[in-house]
Amino acid sequence: MPNKNQKKQLTLVSFYGNKADDLGLLIKSCIQKIQQSPLGKLFRPYSINQIHGTIIGMERVDKANTFYNLNIATRSKNHVTMNFSHFMSTAHKNFPMTILFGGFPPSFNEFTSAGKSPNIRTFQIQWENKKVTLIGWPHDNGRITAQLNNTRTDFLENCNIAHKYKNDNDLFMVLGEIDRPTNLSLSEKKQLSLDTEQLEISIRNHLHQRPTNITLDLDSLSIAQYTNPTLPIAHTINHSLNKSGIRAEYIKALY
Repeated sequence: MPNKNQKKQLTLVSFYGNKADDLGLLIKSCIQKIQQSPLGKLFRPYSINQIHGTIIGMERVDKANTFYNLNIATRSKNHVTMNFSHFMSTAHKNFPMTILFGGFPPSFNEFTSAGKSPNIRTFQIQWENKKVTLIGWPHDNGRITAQLNNTRTDFLENCNIAHKYKNDNDLFMVLGEIDRPTNLSLSEKKQLSLDTEQLEISIRNHLHQRPTNITLDLDSLSIAQYTNPTLPIAHTINHSLNKSGIRAEYIKALY
């Protein structure tokens, strides 16, 4: 349960909770490869049920009795009230979609993500923010589409709910946290860099050779009510989107 002394926030997420399908197998295989690598001792995997992909942040500005969207306020300094009356119709309009994890050779260059190739972005050790990440993209019959980015645009236009990043088509998952050792010698720093590169290449090759398609539908979506943005299971309440009764007043009452 969320701590009563902390501010509750909401976010629309995918695949939070039990993962008994191919996505669970994919995540477990990546975590196992990390743990068996020289970086394993530095890696703290999240609970498999905690791992998720954010669709769009529903966080609000911390101001009493208001529902100003935090991402809009952060980006533009404007206070815009979220309109939850169109929330479910927007979800129904945009889902289901299919997400592809892997399948991208190093030479694939039909699109980029954060300026990098999808082969690189599909799995990364992000030392700068201590995250280990896995990314997938929407596709239709093997062709990458802009469906996820378009969905986020629809939530902005219909509900005044903005995604944290503009023009973002990534389904981004954090597998866990990793700490860079301190006080390393020059040779130890070189070895760490080499170990990082080898692990990334190994898992990217694994994902390239074993692409995984996952259906993202209303059953896979939920509103997470949280106080910790990493959404630990013990401190997050999950509200499935595929149940009756989710209307504007229901959503407002979750804050």
